[in-house]
Amino acid sequence: MLNPVCLRSGTATMSRRRTLGLLTSGLAVAAMRPAWAAPKMKQVEVAPALYELAFSPSRNALFVLSAGGFAEGAPASRLLRLDPQSLAIRSELTLPLRGFGVALDDMAGRLYVGHGLDAAVSVVDIGENHVLGTLRLATKVKGEDGKEEYPYKLRELLLDPSGERLYLPGLGMKDSQVYVVSTKNLTAEKPITGIGPGATGIALDAAKDRLFVSTLAGQLCTVRRQHQWHRFEVVI
Repeated sequence: MLNPVCLRSGTATMSRRRTLGLLTSGLAVAAMRPAWAAPKMKQVEVAPALYELAFSPSRNALFVLSAGGFAEGAPASRLLRLDPQSLAIRSELTLPLRGFGVALDDMAGRLYVGHGLDAAVSVVDIGENHVLGTLRLATKVKGEDGKEEYPYKLRELLLDPSGERLYLPGLGMKDSQVYVVSTKNLTAEKPITGIGPGATGIALDAAKDRLFVSTLAGQLCTVRRQHQWHRFEVVI
């Protein structure tokens, strides 16, 4: 039979005193330490409806995408080039359509802009600050309400520089697909279909030649770039 080990009251009191002493000394040491300075934050207002941005190490420039406005007479969508230290605008470029997503190929000096509501993508020469071209990825179709609109909305862009491909998930409420664009000549290739509703996020595993696509329906799709894919349920 095991006997319980009991502490005497004197021992217990001494233990509490030691604990209080340690706590007090710890607080004293903490008080001697210099307080951490709050991080400095610089904030400037450059344009309305800022969606995405990309930093170019080779040009020491921050590219910021403004979608502009949606009401009649609202400002146009612009690509702004900022000084990363002062956040001052160095230059700006008016875009042909409202822009929402960007992908930067810093080595090639190209910035890709996704026009999410217009099923299109533009490529910008960031050295010369002009639009090289715009590619329409789909045509309008008549919806259930009788209005014509593009079948999928674009949000995120994924660039594969070595493969010379740009991937753009097209979000649809009933189904989705991934648009594939050749960055060599800005032409559309065969899209990846069968993703399911609500495709939003995308990532590339170049070493194993596969894409990962997430959906608002809680699914994660693994896509082989030969257009073979597997779908997994993501339980949250």
